[in-house]
Amino acid sequence: MPFFFTNIAIYNNCFMPGPFVVSHTILFAAMIILMVVVYPLSGKRQYKILKSCGGDDLNAKVLWYKASLIWSWFPAIIIIVITVLSGGDLKELGFRLPSQDHFINSRWLYAASLIASALYLLYNLYCYASLRFSSKIRAHHRERLPNQIRLLLPVTTQEKRLWALLSFSAGVTEEILYRGYLFFAIMLLFPSVSPYIIIVIASDLYRDWE
Repeated sequence: MPFFFTNIAIYNNCFMPGPFVVSHTILFAAMIILMVVVYPLSGKRQYKILKSCGGDDLNAKVLWYKASLIWSWFPAIIIIVITVLSGGDLKELGFRLPSQDHFINSRWLYAASLIASALYLLYNLYCYASLRFSSKIRAHHRERLPNQIRLLLPVTTQEKRLWALLSFSAGVTEEILYRGYLFFAIMLLFPSVSPYIIIVIASDLYRDWE
């Protein structure tokens, strides 16, 4: 997210109160444990359960989707609540509109980011439309799906509704956890760390979770 460039200046030049730093130190440690240990282990365990039942248990996917919704929203809500109660601003988590001020006075970087985001949005809209309205394209992609991926996909109406809700929620909660809070917390607790290192750390944690 572009906002982390401006946050570097904010946290390097401003003294943050003790309780603010302490609360986010504890929260940061808890989030790292969640991302590095809890998410990967629980994901592997749930996949083994789905694989063992072979799709015969009609409630297995429903329970997994519901659990995933809870485990994605619970830490995101905790982060928002603690940030607000400790005197922080939700802008620090990325709740702000894009601005050129976030790009270290680089108009080219700002323009390139906007263009890349617009192209990515158009590409996703094209993928959605092609899959939604073309049975031939759907059949083509369906045949190429590995069995381990098919096992995770919804089949029943209830599963599809939960899957849609989970997909929408992920776009919000993942941004808060991996691109909002991680940038904010690392810059607050380790102000000397390069923003590019922060990008690598956040990307690696997100990849491990995926």
